[in-house]
Amino acid sequence: MKDPKKPFITKQHESLRRFFKVIGPILVLIGIFLMVKGVAPLFSPMSFGPEPNTFYLAFIGMPITFVGFFLSGLGYGGKLAKYQAREYTPVAKDSFNYFTKESQEGIRNLSTAMREGNETGYTCPNCGATHQPDSKYCTQCGKPLYKSCTSCNETNTRDAIYCDNCGSSL
Repeated sequence: MKDPKKPFITKQHESLRRFFKVIGPILVLIGIFLMVKGVAPLFSPMSFGPEPNTFYLAFIGMPITFVGFFLSGLGYGGKLAKYQAREYTPVAKDSFNYFTKESQEGIRNLSTAMREGNETGYTCPNCGATHQPDSKYCTQCGKPLYKSCTSCNETNTRDAIYCDNCGSSL
């Protein structure tokens, strides 16, 4: 259980976040500087100067840039999450509203079809005649349309092997 006197974000947490907010961008800038310093000589005319010997700096700068972005994400993660929530929530809400508005007719048609299907009743598994849902015997062949469970007296379909209510063998 959460202690009501203890704040959710402590002073240590805030100071660490502040540290990440400062160190992260500094490392990103250092990493980018090293990558540019390592790659830039490759694009200078080679006939006018010595061969590039600082290419290794690009490989040192890449992980430093990655660590800088990672630490910046830790420092600015809360602000970024709040911004994304403010941006994405209206879009998700509009999408949901559009979906529900546009699908109402289809759902209405489906529920009508299901209701009409229930009104036609049960088909006799013996002869195929259709009966009202409350019919107990087939009007064509006289066979029972439902089975009664001997354990709980629950009504089950005629082709059921086990009771739908108690699981007993029919």
